[in-house]
Amino acid sequence: MVEGERQLQAAVIDLLKKDHSAGVVLVNIKRISDPLQSTLNLIWQSNDLVLAYNPAWVKEEPLRELTNLLHHLALHVLWYHPYRYRDAFDPAAVAIATDVAVNQYLEESPAGTVTLVDLERATKQRLPRLADSAAYLPAARALAPATKRQLVGRGVGGERPTPAWVTPAGANPLLMKASLKRLTKRRAPHFDQRGRGTVPQGQDQGLTEPSGSYQTDWVRALRRLMGTAIDGQRASFARFNRRQPYRMDLPGRVSRLVTPVEIFVDQSGSMGDATVARLLKMVVALVHQQGWQVHLTAFDAAIQGRLAVGQLRRLGGGGTRFAAIFEDLRVRRVIPTTPILILTDGAGEEELDARPYQNVLWLLTTGAKLSVQDPPGSCFHLRKDD
Repeated sequence: MVEGERQLQAAVIDLLKKDHSAGVVLVNIKRISDPLQSTLNLIWQSNDLVLAYNPAWVKEEPLRELTNLLHHLALHVLWYHPYRYRDAFDPAAVAIATDVAVNQYLEESPAGTVTLVDLERATKQRLPRLADSAAYLPAARALAPATKRQLVGRGVGGERPTPAWVTPAGANPLLMKASLKRLTKRRAPHFDQRGRGTVPQGQDQGLTEPSGSYQTDWVRALRRLMGTAIDGQRASFARFNRRQPYRMDLPGRVSRLVTPVEIFVDQSGSMGDATVARLLKMVVALVHQQGWQVHLTAFDAAIQGRLAVGQLRRLGGGGTRFAAIFEDLRVRRVIPTTPILILTDGAGEEELDARPYQNVLWLLTTGAKLSVQDPPGSCFHLRKDD
């Protein structure tokens, strides 16, 4: 095994436990050993994006910091930064702007990367929160060359590289985009059962037992999108009590593992009352059978409100605008790799900017095609017996 590859594998496994979808991106991306790199870098080889790493640096880097940097790079890929900013005339400004956009979705920014606070301090102006990298690029380009070098040169040995997103000779931009799209949408089927139960649970009283166990294609696809996240702690006698470890009658604390899902239900005028009620009851059945933790939201042309699971309530009734969903996710600072389920009849706008959210599953209630021309994620049609 190449020097440093074992450490990279351990870091990818660690990331899979923390953010499954980001880890899957790094499972699928090709890795090459390159002693000329100072740390890690995403580079283009022909029409494919690869992860180049310095084996000596990787071998000495602590696992936690290596995992954090890999998470940072995975979000760059999910945001299509290597394709959008290929052949940029100001790589330092691109490095600053893309780092600022990505780091706002990380609990801890990797050492040597630029944060929103760093850019605001350098520009002496307040910048928008949770915006796309394009919103920060003008401010980064306006910085003095010395300031840019200072911001991007704080990595290992003061030689953190700017992104090497250069189109290789003979490469085809269309094939590069297609390759990157396959990379972000490809799933690892061997990880879909990790950390999740498969035994269906009983139904709530007052609800009709749904037909089947909802092990349909779209449910399996949604399960593949889901990883295991930590949501606080719970009491457990499997751990000693930290304050009084000799008291066997006192429980300790362990992490509470959950699988959060964002579910959006279309309640526009084109959705009938019976269809909306059917979708809401289906969510109840899935929660009980699959054990998912869901955040349920009603929308039409705007976000109409949050719904409790099992609450049969009609909100909205206007037109349909899918962009409202992703605006809401960005405002709430939802992690980009969170699984998103959209229940709709498919009628809406044709152009949609869903960045950085790619783990989207569209469930259509009719046989019509989704109006969005190039939708993120996958589309399925709800069967009559679902």
